[in-house]
Amino acid sequence: MTAANTLMEPTELRDTLKQYVPAGVEARVWSPLQGPAIDLVLAAGPPRWERAGKDLQLIADLASYLSRTGAQITLDAALADTALTGLDGQQAVAGRAPGTRTNKRARFHRLQAAYRGVPWRKPRRDDGQRIESLPQPGDVAQIVSLLPADRAGGRLGAGAVQSALDAARRARVKAPDAETVADGSQTPHADHELDPKVWAAARSYARANNVALTKRLLDARAVFEVFERPEPVAVLASRFHLTRRDLELGLTQLAMLPVEPAPEHAALLRG
Repeated sequence: MTAANTLMEPTELRDTLKQYVPAGVEARVWSPLQGPAIDLVLAAGPPRWERAGKDLQLIADLASYLSRTGAQITLDAALADTALTGLDGQQAVAGRAPGTRTNKRARFHRLQAAYRGVPWRKPRRDDGQRIESLPQPGDVAQIVSLLPADRAGGRLGAGAVQSALDAARRARVKAPDAETVADGSQTPHADHELDPKVWAAARSYARANNVALTKRLLDARAVFEVFERPEPVAVLASRFHLTRRDLELGLTQLAMLPVEPAPEHAALLRG
C-alpha cells in the first residue's frame, strides 16, 4: 500500500491516476481529457499520490464547471483564468472554506504555469493561511477514536493504529537529522521502528472507519500531546525537537478557545 505522500514510480503513479473516476463529469466528457490531464499532472510536480491526486481532481472540478456552462471542454478551457473564476465563485456560494479555496487557486496557478511551460513561484500566504493549511484539532482528534481501549499496540486493526502513534511519539524524542535541523520547518518522520506492514494495516483499518490516516496526522497528534505537558514551551522545544512548524501547529488550537479562557486552558496559553 502506498502512503499518500510517498514518492512513486511515474509509471505506477500514471496507472493509479488512470483509475480515478471523477464525480460530476460524464465519462464521454472526461475520456478525451483524461490523457492530457494526467500528462500535465505528472509534469507539474514530484510523483506523489497526494499531490497528483488533488491536481487531477481539480482539473475534473474545472471540467465539471465547464460542462454546466455549456462551454467546450478542453485542457485549454479548463486552465483559462475564466474557468478558475467561475469555479471559485460557485464554491464560495456553496460555502467552501476560504482556506480550501485559496489552496485550490494556488494549485490551479501551478498547473497553469506547467501547462504554459513557464516558471511558477508559490505565492506568499496571507496571515493565518499557513495555520489553516496545517492539520486541524478536529481532524487529529479522529485518531483517538481509532485506538484500542487498552491502548496496546499490535499488528492489525486498532492495535496497528496504536503502534503507528507510538512510533510517532518515539520519533519526537529521536534526534532529527542534519537536513531537518537546517531546514527548521520539517518534523521527524513517524516511521521510527514501524513495520511497513503494520502501517499498511493501520491505514486500512482507519479507511474502513472513514478516517484518512496519514503520517502527517499522526505526527500532529504527537505534537498536540507534547503541548499538553506542564513544562515551559522552551523546555519542550528542546526535549521534543519542536520546529517552527510544530509551534505553528499549536496555534491551530487557539481557534477552539472560548472568549474567556478557563484555568484548564493555561497549559495551551503558557507559551
